[in-house]
Amino acid sequence: MKCSLFIYFLPWDLLLRIHEAVRVVCLQKTEFCLSLQAKMRVVFFSLR
Repeated sequence: MKCSLFIYFLPWDLLLRIHEAVRVVCLQKTEFCLSLQAKMRVVFFSLR
């Protein structure tokens, strides 16, 4: 997956900030954000 490869090269603090920003935006939006957050979480934990 190109996406996970790209994320793999990001600094961890930046990735955590992006993850938090997505979570905050998700509180304001609905289904699209929830699916995006779920995908991010899968990528996030697969890289740990």
